[in-house]
Amino acid sequence: MARPMKKTRLTITHIAGRVIAILRAMDPSTQAELADEVGVAKDTLASVESGRQAPSLELVWAVEKAFMDVVHIEHHGIVMHLTGTCVDRLTALGHEVAVRRRGPTVEVRASVVDDVVTSVVEEYLA
Repeated sequence: MARPMKKTRLTITHIAGRVIAILRAMDPSTQAELADEVGVAKDTLASVESGRQAPSLELVWAVEKAFMDVVHIEHHGIVMHLTGTCVDRLTALGHEVAVRRRGPTVEVRASVVDDVVTSVVEEYLA
């Protein structure tokens, strides 16, 4: 029997956080180590990765810089580029993606979002 889908607000913030989380998973450092390297509290990074908090441009820039040597990000702006690609793919799958937290509530499994984000990040790094 399939598990019921959890209702969630699928936002650009959530997807950007998942992109950062998937990139970090490819890095041998822990969440605490990355948070320390980019100058934020571990709780802040955890909130960003889970989509509860929007990443600031400064945080995205610092995360990209931290990943440049480790996962071979070639230039700044890639987190937002990957986020846009994920939004395109999720939209093509029929999921509405909101720009703000007040956006529509959609039914989507977290695994669907993670599968799309993982696929997009892996394709970029290939």
